[in-house]
Amino acid sequence: MHGLFRFLIYFAVTSALIAAIVVAGYSESINQLKTHRAQGLTSTHHHLNTKTDCRIQGYPYQLTCGEIEVPRFYPSRPLAPADHFTKTAQSKIVSSSQDTLVLKWYKIASRALYPKLDPVIWIPGGLGIDATERAPAMSQALNRILNTRDLIWLEVRGSAETPFNCKLHAPMAIASGVDHFSNNQHLKACQAFVIKQGGLAAFAPEQIAQDYEQLRVQMGITSVNVLTEGHGAKVVNLWAALAPQSLRSIIMDSPPMLESAVNQASFDQVTPLQQQSLQLAKALQALIKACQQDFVCHQAFFNLDETIHALIKQLPKQIKVNNPYHQLPERVTVTAELFAQMLKTALRQPEHSSKLPMVLHMAMKGDWQPLIALDSQRWLSAESRFSDGLYLASLCHNNQAEWAIKKQSAHWPLSLELSQSQEKYVSWFYQTEYQRLSKLCAPLLQNTPSDTLHSSIDKPEISKSQALPFAPEQQFLNKPIPDKTIPDKLIKVPTLMLIGELDPMAGDAWPQYTQATTINVAAAGSNILAYSCARDVVYRFINAHHFDAEMQTTIQPQCLFNITYPTIPHPSRNRKSFQND
Repeated sequence: MHGLFRFLIYFAVTSALIAAIVVAGYSESINQLKTHRAQGLTSTHHHLNTKTDCRIQGYPYQLTCGEIEVPRFYPSRPLAPADHFTKTAQSKIVSSSQDTLVLKWYKIASRALYPKLDPVIWIPGGLGIDATERAPAMSQALNRILNTRDLIWLEVRGSAETPFNCKLHAPMAIASGVDHFSNNQHLKACQAFVIKQGGLAAFAPEQIAQDYEQLRVQMGITSVNVLTEGHGAKVVNLWAALAPQSLRSIIMDSPPMLESAVNQASFDQVTPLQQQSLQLAKALQALIKACQQDFVCHQAFFNLDETIHALIKQLPKQIKVNNPYHQLPERVTVTAELFAQMLKTALRQPEHSSKLPMVLHMAMKGDWQPLIALDSQRWLSAESRFSDGLYLASLCHNNQAEWAIKKQSAHWPLSLELSQSQEKYVSWFYQTEYQRLSKLCAPLLQNTPSDTLHSSIDKPEISKSQALPFAPEQQFLNKPIPDKTIPDKLIKVPTLMLIGELDPMAGDAWPQYTQATTINVAAAGSNILAYSCARDVVYRFINAHHFDAEMQTTIQPQCLFNITYPTIPHPSRNRKSFQND
């Protein structure tokens, strides 16, 4: 009896204590809520600290999502490295800014019960791409990594604010598919959007880099692994300069050539657009040479060089073809700008560039349908939520050196040792893209102060004599190109660079990365992660316990060296079918 009595007393006291704790906690929560209301705090600040379950289209499982608040413009002087690990210092940046943005983030949780504490943050290749729409495909590419680490991405600034008339929608005219800004009304809507959001400076890589650092801090993560595609490398490059302690490792798929790497080249100082034109000309010449060395290709299409020059002389040319989207006939005026865009996009992928001899040969004979069909493989499958406004901001910001250096006219200003044919291609690519960018970017440059066009990390002084309009050409030749995406410091973060040697838009190794492992894939273009073998290489790199000189052995990249260039196709491998042409 006494034992039962003692048990009942113990049970009653324990129950009372638990009830008291629950009531006290509830009362404290109520008091905190009253305090928040009394201080006039908005519901946004309370919401930004919460996580919710969510779903996205194309992914069958539940995700975690949330929001962060960031300033539209960060202070010109970045935080000291130590301050990047404190939420207090980061919150001061947000609270001191009267103009803030709310950005949404998503997380696919690792399958592990106790995942690694350093997740993977994925930065897609350039502004305009909707990360959430591409995430299901990326989660498949990173399937092995998800066994041990979370995958996180951020909807970049401006994504939610992009108006309907500045987004890519289907069905679309052929010209709009080839060049999103061929429609003037659409272009003006996108220009107005960029200006309303704060101009090019609001979308500068250094602003976006600090958004990702805010994401890391506000999520309470000590260090992250970063995977970038294309121009996303420019963002992580600045992030690494701002807060190298935040990054455990970096993986760059098809990184572009940066200005400092260009400046160190032996062929003089060139702008990104000039370098791009040179690389495109080299890629086209390499294709012409490959066709000449392929007996059947040479017999079928004879002189590809002459074919391309003859097509260029015909431009502008009105053609009638079926729109690949709905198969209805449509009249299209093929301008030099549109033709250059089709060549440029095809040259980035060997699977597409290998088809150019055949489709250009048929275009020369009057049938442009195959060339339009080849280019449509890109824009028919484009993301339905692609933001042309963000893409326009990125395009103009990446090529601002053409205007910031104050050149007078659109011509190739450098004396390079090029063949006559190659020099013609370089000049043609440069002039057509310069004219296109002048049309797209002039209003944005007029609405952006010249000093905001450069990095806040290492911003050069610009005198009034250097302001728009363009200064004399000789001044351009004597001035160094302002670095807007590369701070003058070494980056010691372990880095893996995957570079397709056939991608004319990709850069070479970046000299400021002292711990970089560079894998050059001879027969590949852009998007190396499309090869399943590359995904295993990335997995082994992220999973490495030590980043050292033996990294090449650790990641086992030999499989990438077995990739071969596709056979140049034509209607028949039988030469007799061409003897009657």
